[in-house]
Amino acid sequence: MPMKRRSLPVWLLRDVPAFLGVMISFWPLMILVIRNGFAATRGKKISRSVFDQLPIFLAHAECRLDFALWREAYRRLGGNPRLIPFELFPTPES
Repeated sequence: MPMKRRSLPVWLLRDVPAFLGVMISFWPLMILVIRNGFAATRGKKISRSVFDQLPIFLAHAECRLDFALWREAYRRLGGNPRLIPFELFPTPES
């Protein structure tokens, strides 16, 4: 029997801290990309600070998603998801 694929991660709605973390970190990244993408298509110059902020927002969103996935993995394996600490990835030296 083929497995059904859900389009939305409904399990994320069950985990409120993980859901809020993903939403809070994902939307600033998307707003930054969309706003500056439209500005670039209009021929406007993109400031250097945008290129400095983009990797920070991307790393933060990735950390939040990683946190949410680990919490769900612990929950499905019968563990306590509250034992998973949230950790930001270390910033690179260069």
